[in-house]
Amino acid sequence: MFYDNGQDDHIVVQNDFTDNQITISKPFYSKYATISVSYQGKNARFWVSEKASVINFIHSDSAANILQNVKLSNAFAVDKTEAHKSMIKYISAETKDLEDFRTSNKEWFRKDSLILIYEEKNRKLTSKKIRFVQNNGDSYYSFWLFRRELV
Repeated sequence: MFYDNGQDDHIVVQNDFTDNQITISKPFYSKYATISVSYQGKNARFWVSEKASVINFIHSDSAANILQNVKLSNAFAVDKTEAHKSMIKYISAETKDLEDFRTSNKEWFRKDSLILIYEEKNRKLTSKKIRFVQNNGDSYYSFWLFRRELV
């Protein structure tokens, strides 16, 4: 788990927890602080504001991503925002192209010619994300995406 205060990433260590809870009381420098959680190969990102926020993970045997089954108070699941869904749809062709290449070339990182192809496909994906940001410049999500993934 880590949180981004708008300037830096801060890794959360076990000593930061008390009774399975963590209090982050340091200042942050953007509209929201981003809480990122990774567990068993799954990831989830949440935005919290200056208000006290709670992210409760709810156990479910049927959930494909156990981190997506949450109860939120004064927090937002970044990946469930309309802006994120819109961006995913916008970049779907480039994302699929890159994933198909990786799937069919499992050792792509071992051959210079395949590395060049991968880098070109990744550049196309990044360019499409940049166009999304340009087309949605008034959205906080675009600001966040630019800062977190494109800079």
